[in-house]
Amino acid sequence: MTGESAGSNGLEKAKDETKEILVDAGDITLDIIKNDLTKDFSFLGDVPIVKWLFAANQVRTGIQGYFFAKKYHKFIGPIREGFSADDWKSPKIEQLFESREKLQSIVEESLIALDRYQTETKAMLLGKLFEKTFKERIFSVDEYNTILFSIEMMHPYTGIKCLNMYYAY
Repeated sequence: MTGESAGSNGLEKAKDETKEILVDAGDITLDIIKNDLTKDFSFLGDVPIVKWLFAANQVRTGIQGYFFAKKYHKFIGPIREGFSADDWKSPKIEQLFESREKLQSIVEESLIALDRYQTETKAMLLGKLFEKTFKERIFSVDEYNTILFSIEMMHPYTGIKCLNMYYAY
């Protein structure tokens, strides 16, 4: 096997793993983390006020998990609709993802941003941005990262309306 062929197979594997991560991330729960914490601090469960705090934290965690799943659904929708199986194998995608580390970094940064977004609309915009960057190549990876951050900073309810008014002006 040549070096180019081996590198190509490694990149192909990384792209497949990334696609799998994006699709399966919605199924990840925070129960593992919660269970690890309660093992480490199990003695605190005997104190009544701490029990209430743990219960309140479990409710908060459940709500956050539910909201993340909703945002993830809005994010992944445009990607599922916009990308075919052949798109993931295109030379355009291969050129963008020069290395496994770069690919992993993009996925991690996208999921972190998604978690921080306040609304499902922002999550949907991120999904569209992902498609426009990595399928249509309208944006570079650097522009993707900049816009990803800008989406987070945009006002959650009036931001798009203000941008439309600004560009119309």
